[in-house]
Amino acid sequence: MVFLSELIKRQVVDATGTMVGKLTDVIVSADTPYPKVKALAVRSSDKRHIDVPWEQVAALGRPIQLKVEGQHMTAYVSEEHEVHLVADVLDRQVVDVDDKKLRRVNDLQLAPANGSYRLIGVDIGFTGLLRRLAWKKWLGAKGFDRRRITSRGMILTPFTAVR
Repeated sequence: MVFLSELIKRQVVDATGTMVGKLTDVIVSADTPYPKVKALAVRSSDKRHIDVPWEQVAALGRPIQLKVEGQHMTAYVSEEHEVHLVADVLDRQVVDVDDKKLRRVNDLQLAPANGSYRLIGVDIGFTGLLRRLAWKKWLGAKGFDRRRITSRGMILTPFTAVR
């Protein structure tokens, strides 16, 4: 499993190892209970935005590896039911139907499933905010026990996109 905050700004390289750009967003299909990753939004070094279809992604490692060379990348065209996780969900308020409260989305959790990744959780806790701000790592370096910082999350069952 991986958190969205750990992926954003990660380098994206093509099949030859040439840097394509940095990840800026993850596009998911919001028409299923656990939204499937459909594409990655990448900002190239010359400031162009490229949406790379998931079928062209080899691995979400460090760096994110593509299956194709840069000149053979095809642009992904988003459909109406798809959601950009950074632009549309992160830092937004969601309804926690169990507690009947509004909650702020601090981070999102993705998990591998059948050759793709799916959105499986929303971190509404303090840990998600610390992770995004890189404070959790900094606190660990200062001697604070990072294991004591617990996360409060919500599992998506089901996920409903409202615009």
